[in-house]
Amino acid sequence: MRSIETLADLKRSNVTIYGNCTGRHCGHGQPLPIDELIARFGADYVVINETRISAALRCQRCGHRGGMLTLSPPSSSGA
Repeated sequence: MRSIETLADLKRSNVTIYGNCTGRHCGHGQPLPIDELIARFGADYVVINETRISAALRCQRCGHRGGMLTLSPPSSSGA
């Protein structure tokens, strides 16, 4: 399996990137649109230990600014 480091790698591997609120007592999270992230940050943007996307997140539930990212592999079908 190839390593996944950039936004292009995430898209190619069908990995979903989630933005998660770090606001106190919230924990809301949702998938982020990979094509919009690529348009804004570039396909070669490295997501490992990144800070720009995390800092730009704003929770739709509580309004907290900033968050953390979680990567989720594609689900296996037929399991």
